[in-house]
Amino acid sequence: AYWNLSLSNAGTKTSQGNLDINGNLSISGTANLDVNAGNDDITLAGNWSNFGTFTEGTRTVTFDGSAAQSISNTSGETFYNLIVNNSSTGLTLNDGNVIASNALTMTQGNINTGTNRLTLGTSTAAIGTLTHTSGTIIGEFERWLNGTGTDFLYPIGTTSSENFATLNFTNLTGGSLIGEFIASDPGSAGLPISETGYTVSNHFTDGYWDFTAANGIASTDFNIDLDANGFSSYTISPSSRVIKRTNGGSWVFDGTHVDAVAPTVYRVNMTGGISTSSTQFGIGQGCISIVIDRVITDVSCFGGSDGAIDVTTSGGVPGYSFSWSHGPTSEDVSGLSAGDYTLTVTDAVSCSQDSTFTVIEPAVLNATVNSIGATCIGGSDGSITITAPSGGSGSYEYSINGGAGWQASGSFTNLSASTYDVRIRDALVPTCEITLDGSLVLTDGNDAIPPTFTAPGPITIFSDASCAYDASVGVTGDVTDEADNCGVGEATYSDAVDATDPCNIIITRTWSLVDDAG
Repeated sequence: AYWNLSLSNAGTKTSQGNLDINGNLSISGTANLDVNAGNDDITLAGNWSNFGTFTEGTRTVTFDGSAAQSISNTSGETFYNLIVNNSSTGLTLNDGNVIASNALTMTQGNINTGTNRLTLGTSTAAIGTLTHTSGTIIGEFERWLNGTGTDFLYPIGTTSSENFATLNFTNLTGGSLIGEFIASDPGSAGLPISETGYTVSNHFTDGYWDFTAANGIASTDFNIDLDANGFSSYTISPSSRVIKRTNGGSWVFDGTHVDAVAPTVYRVNMTGGISTSSTQFGIGQGCISIVIDRVITDVSCFGGSDGAIDVTTSGGVPGYSFSWSHGPTSEDVSGLSAGDYTLTVTDAVSCSQDSTFTVIEPAVLNATVNSIGATCIGGSDGSITITAPSGGSGSYEYSINGGAGWQASGSFTNLSASTYDVRIRDALVPTCEITLDGSLVLTDGNDAIPPTFTAPGPITIFSDASCAYDASVGVTGDVTDEADNCGVGEATYSDAVDATDPCNIIITRTWSLVDDAG
């Protein structure tokens, strides 16, 4: 056993038995470490650094350190059999690609390729064997593939998640296929897409699988399984679907869906092949359409808040949750003012549907009010007329006593002088009313028309022997045609007597008439 083994200068260094190195192995200069001649294997607990030559032959190199290990060879390193059994974070390819020409065994520990590539096999005749127990390849992993009906595992993923991919080909032209899991949002170009009653509008943003065909590989019928460990943007459900695109283009469906069994999604009989410029596979949230029916109760009065939306949900996968744009999480909402309200319904598998509803309100109630006061003081021939009503439902009632009484006509007559509270309300929604004029005053008349009458003409009254006479209206004549536009009493008179000649008296009679306006 060695702690650290360093080979330098020139010449071939041939092992004389299996090499157990507890530290690092360094090959430099033009030195060549040949383990094939002695049929020896290497077990290394430290780092591999080769800037000389390594002749791998048909032997096995095992990385079994308890701390992180690395491989450095800017020209690339080839192992015949490569075993990774690292009990720490695993093995990192610092610089240069690595080939396991015959077998790759992953017992424990990750393999982080960085910007490099790990390849299993060397040709369609020597595709190599993968034995996997634990660990993930982080970065590019290339496999030579040849043969049909065989599951080819790509144990790729991240430091925390095994996002493995398994491909099985019904027909295959051999070559190599480079796969990598990329833990970033692949984008939604081309969505939504639909098939057999399901629509994919949303994709899982946690990552995607990128495969590139090389060395002539081609297939027009293959199956793929994708492990979505660590995916949390949605819930993997039976309807979760594999979606596919070429070189970052738009997502499409290819092949036939098989119900997912968390955390794995499946697609079979994919016919579109894998591109030499890269094909990506993602996961879409397959959704059965969610149907949202509603009954809207509009606001009854302008400016009110008694609107409501009663929702009935069907479709999707029952187990719905609700989220309204104005806050509530109930299915139905009430106490609404006029406006737009958006409801998001999410079903049991995180599929969602948005729908926007509009609650309307009637126009504000209004009308024109005209009034005529009483003609005469104390009269009752005044009127209030309400015309041109608008707003509300279009059916109206009117009141001039503050709502104590209502009528369908806007004409109020035979009114005396007073103050009136004039209102209009919606006949179909009696609680919806407004005041048109809360203090409309009808005044008494201002009578400027004088009363009329006809005074009796001059008359000669004869006296007796003692010169006595009778000047009563029964003799002189009375006024009988008093008239006025309002009300009037009887005409009255006053006399001026000239008795200079006791037997020839001249009486001057003055008539007067006052109407009710004074």
